[in-house]
Amino acid sequence: MPTPLPLEIENPFNLVYDALWDMAERNLTLETWLNPGNKEKFDPQRLGAKRNITTGDTPELILTSDSFGGNFKVSSSSVSISKMYSWQFTTGDPRLNKVANQVSWELFRALADWDKVLCALTWEGTPFVIQLLFAEGVDLPPGSVEVSERGIRGWTILWNVEVHMRFAQETLKIPPPPPPP
Repeated sequence: MPTPLPLEIENPFNLVYDALWDMAERNLTLETWLNPGNKEKFDPQRLGAKRNITTGDTPELILTSDSFGGNFKVSSSSVSISKMYSWQFTTGDPRLNKVANQVSWELFRALADWDKVLCALTWEGTPFVIQLLFAEGVDLPPGSVEVSERGIRGWTILWNVEVHMRFAQETLKIPPPPPPP
């Protein structure tokens, strides 16, 4: 395992990741479907998704951090970045309406409070999230190549959400080191 950084510093990317999980876990319907061991948070207790899935491993919910893009000159005093996070829900069940569509709906409902939860996050004392977008999503049916590689029997739902953030330029700048004595 790689050596962790000496300090785990709270940063906006971590704050958003944790808040997305908090919103999903507040949805009691999702929580009743999920075994706590089947929520992949990529934390120190469990690193990485399971390679092969058995019946007891589903339903499974995974949240990963994906791509990002930004602009250092949004205005004379602010910068912006958009960070993509990806939800993957593996149902373990081949029924579309009975499970897959239900899960998609509940995950959508869980994120409906984004404006209250994500927009309340602060960094350096200032709120920074300005928008949440559903970038794209794919429902993978049972038997598709992507699903079969992990031994999944049932639907897998992939949802990408894009979080737009804006920061005051001065808060991002790292001060120069002090001059040598």
